[in-house]
Amino acid sequence: MTTEMTEKIHELGEMIKADPSFAKMNGALDAYERDEELMSLINRYNDEQDKIVAVASDKDARDKSAALIDELYSKIVSHPVYVEYVDAKREFDEL
Repeated sequence: MTTEMTEKIHELGEMIKADPSFAKMNGALDAYERDEELMSLINRYNDEQDKIVAVASDKDARDKSAALIDELYSKIVSHPVYVEYVDAKREFDEL
C-alpha cells in the first residue's frame, strides 16, 4: 500500500468520524449498553433461549419458554433505547 493510499484511507476515516450520524450512533450505542432495563431483558431473553434447548423433550416447558421468548423479544424491539440504537445504526450504515 502506498503512502498516498494510507493518507486517503486516514482522511476517509476522519470524514466518517466527522459525520453527525457517527456521533449519533455512538451516543445511541452508549445509551443501549448502559440501559439496565434493556440489558436485563436481553439477558433474560438469552437465558430463555438456552433454557428452551435444555427442555427440548418437555413440550409444556418448551412452549412456556417459547411464549416468554416471544414476549421478551417484543419488549426488547419496542424499547425506546433499542429503537433509537437501531435507527442510529441504520443511518450510520447507510453512510
